[in-house]
Amino acid sequence: LGDCDFSFVLRRVWTAVDGCGNLSELTQKVFIRDIKAPVLSDYPGDVTVDLSAGQTVPPPVILVATDNCDPQVPVVYEEERQGGGSGDCSYVLVRTWTATDACGNSVQTQQEITVLDQSSLSLSPQDPLLCLGQSVQFSLQPNDPTATYEWTASGGAFDDATAVSPTFTAATAGVYDIQLRIIRPSACNAIL
Repeated sequence: LGDCDFSFVLRRVWTAVDGCGNLSELTQKVFIRDIKAPVLSDYPGDVTVDLSAGQTVPPPVILVATDNCDPQVPVVYEEERQGGGSGDCSYVLVRTWTATDACGNSVQTQQEITVLDQSSLSLSPQDPLLCLGQSVQFSLQPNDPTATYEWTASGGAFDDATAVSPTFTAATAGVYDIQLRIIRPSACNAIL
Protein backbone atom coordinates (compact mmCIF):
# COMPACT_ATOMS: atom_id res chain seq x y z
CA LEU A 1 0.00 0.00 0.00
CA GLY A 2 2.72 2.45 -0.84
CA ASP A 3 6.12 3.25 0.60
CA CYS A 4 4.94 3.69 4.16
CA ASP A 5 5.86 1.29 6.97
CA PHE A 6 2.53 2.04 8.63
CA SER A 7 0.36 1.12 5.64
CA PHE A 8 0.24 -2.59 4.83
CA VAL A 9 -2.01 -5.62 4.30
CA LEU A 10 -2.46 -7.99 7.22
CA ARG A 11 -3.43 -11.50 6.06
CA ARG A 12 -5.11 -13.81 8.53
CA VAL A 13 -5.75 -17.50 7.78
CA TRP A 14 -7.94 -19.83 9.83
CA THR A 15 -7.80 -23.54 9.09
CA ALA A 16 -10.21 -26.14 10.39
CA VAL A 17 -9.75 -29.91 10.01
CA ASP A 18 -12.48 -32.35 11.02
CA GLY A 19 -11.96 -35.90 12.25
CA CYS A 20 -12.09 -37.28 8.72
CA GLY A 21 -9.29 -35.04 7.53
CA ASN A 22 -11.50 -32.65 5.62
CA LEU A 23 -9.90 -29.23 5.51
CA SER A 24 -11.57 -25.87 5.38
CA GLU A 25 -9.74 -22.59 5.20
CA LEU A 26 -10.86 -18.99 5.69
CA THR A 27 -8.68 -16.03 4.70
CA GLN A 28 -9.15 -12.46 5.81
CA LYS A 29 -7.25 -9.48 4.45
CA VAL A 30 -7.07 -6.40 6.65
CA PHE A 31 -5.87 -3.27 4.88
CA ILE A 32 -4.03 -1.05 7.32
CA ARG A 33 -3.52 2.52 6.19
CA ASP A 34 -2.25 5.51 8.15
CA ILE A 35 -4.47 8.38 7.00
CA LYS A 36 -4.43 10.38 10.21
CA ALA A 37 -2.27 13.51 10.38
CA PRO A 38 0.13 14.11 13.26
CA VAL A 39 -0.82 16.50 16.07
CA LEU A 40 1.09 19.66 16.99
CA SER A 41 0.42 20.87 20.50
CA ASP A 42 1.51 23.77 22.69
CA TYR A 43 1.92 26.05 19.69
CA PRO A 44 2.06 29.80 20.35
CA GLY A 45 -0.75 32.20 19.52
CA ASP A 46 -0.56 35.43 17.58
CA VAL A 47 1.06 38.38 19.38
CA THR A 48 1.81 42.08 18.85
CA VAL A 49 5.22 43.46 19.83
CA ASP A 50 5.84 47.20 20.26
CA LEU A 51 9.55 47.89 19.88
CA SER A 52 9.13 51.49 21.04
CA ALA A 53 7.82 50.16 24.38
CA GLY A 54 10.96 48.08 24.87
CA GLN A 55 9.34 44.79 23.85
CA THR A 56 11.27 42.29 21.76
CA VAL A 57 10.28 39.64 19.25
CA PRO A 58 10.10 36.31 21.09
CA PRO A 59 12.36 33.50 19.89
CA PRO A 60 10.66 30.69 17.95
CA VAL A 61 9.24 27.82 19.97
CA ILE A 62 10.45 24.28 19.30
CA LEU A 63 7.33 22.21 18.66
CA VAL A 64 6.97 18.43 18.98
CA ALA A 65 4.52 16.37 16.95
CA THR A 66 2.76 13.20 18.07
CA ASP A 67 1.30 10.63 15.70
CA ASN A 68 -0.89 7.54 15.99
CA CYS A 69 1.69 5.42 14.08
CA ASP A 70 4.97 7.23 13.56
CA PRO A 71 6.95 7.61 16.81
CA GLN A 72 9.35 10.25 15.42
CA VAL A 73 7.65 12.88 13.28
CA PRO A 74 9.97 15.66 12.10
CA VAL A 75 8.77 19.26 12.49
CA VAL A 76 9.98 21.79 9.92
CA TYR A 77 10.09 25.47 10.96
CA GLU A 78 9.95 28.40 8.52
CA GLU A 79 9.82 32.15 9.09
CA GLU A 80 8.77 34.86 6.63
CA ARG A 81 8.83 38.63 7.10
CA GLN A 82 5.89 40.34 5.39
CA GLY A 83 5.52 44.06 4.79
CA GLY A 84 7.97 46.72 5.82
CA GLY A 85 11.01 47.36 3.72
CA SER A 86 14.62 46.92 4.63
CA GLY A 87 15.24 48.70 7.91
CA ASP A 88 11.54 49.29 8.59
CA CYS A 89 10.53 48.17 12.06
CA SER A 90 6.80 47.74 11.41
CA TYR A 91 6.10 44.39 9.78
CA VAL A 92 4.44 41.01 10.29
CA LEU A 93 6.51 37.94 11.05
CA VAL A 94 4.79 34.71 9.97
CA ARG A 95 6.15 31.58 11.62
CA THR A 96 5.07 28.20 10.23
CA TRP A 97 5.60 24.75 11.71
CA THR A 98 4.84 21.70 9.53
CA ALA A 99 4.86 18.08 10.74
CA THR A 100 4.73 15.24 8.20
CA ASP A 101 4.62 11.59 9.22
CA ALA A 102 6.23 8.67 7.34
CA CYS A 103 3.01 8.12 5.34
CA GLY A 104 2.86 11.70 4.08
CA ASN A 105 0.09 12.92 6.37
CA SER A 106 0.83 16.45 7.51
CA VAL A 107 -0.38 19.20 9.77
CA GLN A 108 0.62 22.85 9.84
CA THR A 109 0.23 25.69 12.30
CA GLN A 110 1.15 29.36 12.04
CA GLN A 111 1.89 32.23 14.37
CA GLU A 112 1.69 35.86 13.27
CA ILE A 113 3.78 38.37 15.18
CA THR A 114 2.83 41.96 14.40
CA VAL A 115 5.91 44.09 15.04
CA LEU A 116 5.33 47.81 15.57
CA ASP A 117 7.69 50.71 16.10
CA GLN A 118 5.43 53.46 17.39
CA SER A 119 8.19 55.81 18.41
CA SER A 120 7.65 59.30 17.07
CA LEU A 121 10.39 61.66 16.07
CA SER A 122 10.11 65.41 16.18
CA LEU A 123 12.27 67.62 13.97
CA SER A 124 12.48 71.34 14.52
CA PRO A 125 12.31 73.85 13.10
CA GLN A 126 9.82 72.74 10.46
CA ASP A 127 10.05 74.61 7.13
CA PRO A 128 12.53 77.31 8.24
CA LEU A 129 12.75 80.48 6.14
CA LEU A 130 16.32 81.69 5.62
CA CYS A 131 17.94 84.57 3.80
CA LEU A 132 20.98 83.97 1.64
CA GLY A 133 23.98 83.14 3.83
CA GLN A 134 21.91 82.60 6.99
CA SER A 135 22.06 79.45 9.09
CA VAL A 136 19.64 77.38 11.10
CA GLN A 137 20.31 74.63 13.63
CA PHE A 138 18.07 71.57 13.38
CA SER A 139 17.09 69.59 16.44
CA LEU A 140 15.75 66.03 16.62
CA GLN A 141 13.84 64.59 19.56
CA PRO A 142 14.22 62.04 21.00
CA ASN A 143 17.93 61.70 20.40
CA ASP A 144 19.11 58.10 20.08
CA PRO A 145 22.81 58.03 21.05
CA THR A 146 23.23 54.58 19.45
CA ALA A 147 22.04 55.80 16.03
CA THR A 148 23.99 57.20 13.10
CA TYR A 149 22.61 60.32 11.42
CA GLU A 150 22.99 61.23 7.74
CA TRP A 151 21.79 64.71 6.74
CA THR A 152 21.58 65.59 3.04
CA ALA A 153 20.38 68.71 1.24
CA SER A 154 19.75 69.67 -2.38
CA GLY A 155 21.96 72.72 -1.83
CA GLY A 156 23.71 74.57 0.96
CA ALA A 157 25.89 72.85 3.54
CA PHE A 158 25.83 71.28 6.99
CA ASP A 159 28.57 71.95 9.50
CA ASP A 160 28.44 68.24 10.49
CA ALA A 161 26.17 66.05 8.36
CA THR A 162 26.45 63.19 10.90
CA ALA A 163 25.41 65.16 14.01
CA VAL A 164 21.99 64.86 15.63
CA SER A 165 21.61 68.67 15.63
CA PRO A 166 23.66 70.12 12.76
CA THR A 167 23.72 73.69 11.53
CA PHE A 168 22.64 74.23 7.92
CA THR A 169 23.73 77.27 5.88
CA ALA A 170 21.88 78.35 2.73
CA ALA A 171 24.37 78.92 -0.10
CA THR A 172 22.05 80.23 -2.82
CA ALA A 173 18.49 81.51 -3.08
CA GLY A 174 15.84 78.84 -3.60
CA VAL A 175 13.97 75.99 -2.00
CA TYR A 176 16.04 73.21 -0.44
CA ASP A 177 15.06 69.59 0.02
CA ILE A 178 16.58 68.41 3.30
CA GLN A 179 16.52 64.77 4.36
CA LEU A 180 17.61 63.00 7.51
CA ARG A 181 18.33 59.27 7.48
CA ILE A 182 18.58 57.62 10.89
CA ILE A 183 20.40 54.29 11.02
CA ARG A 184 19.80 52.35 14.21
CA PRO A 185 21.84 49.36 15.43
CA SER A 186 18.57 47.42 15.78
CA ALA A 187 18.22 47.66 11.95
CA CYS A 188 15.14 49.89 12.32
CA ASN A 189 15.83 52.93 10.20
CA ALA A 190 13.88 56.11 9.60
CA ILE A 191 13.89 58.81 6.94
CA LEU A 192 12.55 62.29 7.68
